[in-house]
Amino acid sequence: MNEPKTFRPERRPIQSSEIMNQLDEMSAIRKAAQSPENEMPDQSPSQSSVPGLLPGVVTGKVPKELMAAFHQRMDDTQQPEAPVPPNRSEQQARMMGAKVDIRLQEVLAKIRPFAAHYDEIVLPSMGRFYDGSDGPVSGKLHVRPMTGKEEEILATQRYVKRGQAINMIFQDCLQEKYNVERFLIPDRTFLLIYLRGISYTPKYDVELRCPECEHRFQETFDLDTLFMEYCPEDFGPASLHGVTPTTNLPFEYELARGDEEKRVQEYQQRRKHFDTQGQSDDTLLYRTATLIQEIAGLSDTTEIMQVLKGLPVGDVAYIRSQVNDPPFGIKTNVDVRCSNCSEEFDVEIPLAANFFFPKMKRKETRQ
Repeated sequence: MNEPKTFRPERRPIQSSEIMNQLDEMSAIRKAAQSPENEMPDQSPSQSSVPGLLPGVVTGKVPKELMAAFHQRMDDTQQPEAPVPPNRSEQQARMMGAKVDIRLQEVLAKIRPFAAHYDEIVLPSMGRFYDGSDGPVSGKLHVRPMTGKEEEILATQRYVKRGQAINMIFQDCLQEKYNVERFLIPDRTFLLIYLRGISYTPKYDVELRCPECEHRFQETFDLDTLFMEYCPEDFGPASLHGVTPTTNLPFEYELARGDEEKRVQEYQQRRKHFDTQGQSDDTLLYRTATLIQEIAGLSDTTEIMQVLKGLPVGDVAYIRSQVNDPPFGIKTNVDVRCSNCSEEFDVEIPLAANFFFPKMKRKETRQ
């Protein structure tokens, strides 16, 4: 009677060299598992091992059924795991996040028209000193009210200290893209006041002190009532010249622009760095000299400063009035009456901290 065939592996004595090779191989596997890449060493295709048995220890004829079952098991272990379905809380969180995102988009769509409304304005210069790259030749711009983004810029101290805050706000709120640093000072002042009026309110509360009785009182200015002059038709780039009244020196000049202040600050910082005690501050003369293109045939700024220092003070004042006070712009000087002694005095509206951070008054609710 034939007995059923049973797989009986042929055993042979294990050599010491084989044990050492196995230990070395296991040590290599442990090191590879502890490595950052966590990669197992590649096995030679000629080696075949059964899980649970050391390769090379068991030899003999392996039945086809066993090898097929072994390979099937290996294939099953290499199949990717099925994704775990999210639990109920995760599904609810996703649904809630989707609802919040939809609601956010709805709110943003609702407020977008308010931030996208632009008013058309005409600059005081009428655009006569621009060439189209540094400003509008037509003098027309389109400006929108400030948003929370622009207020955040004003609240960032590093932007304010570097003199970048106002330029950044102009760039954001203007529909046209120009180098706003090259805008004339009268145009920048008008634009600044206009932005404040449409963004908050034209009512501007300022604390003043009477020069007569030293009394401090509150004054409210209406920015909409400030007087503004547009550039006369007969005034343009060809008009920027004059003659000193006392010494009769001819001079040509240019109007101050936004980047002038930065240039003057840099000069003042350099002067403080190299200055020695006892020297006077010539920053005011430097500011005037940088705007004079030529005086009596001299065009170098250092030479012009020497001329200004030697001129009669009346001539210096005349040049400064021509350079700094063109016949256009918004007038920020207003007449004020003291609430204590009724003394009238002239004051220039200060651009204090609350100019762009006013305290909004609550509206009274009527029963």
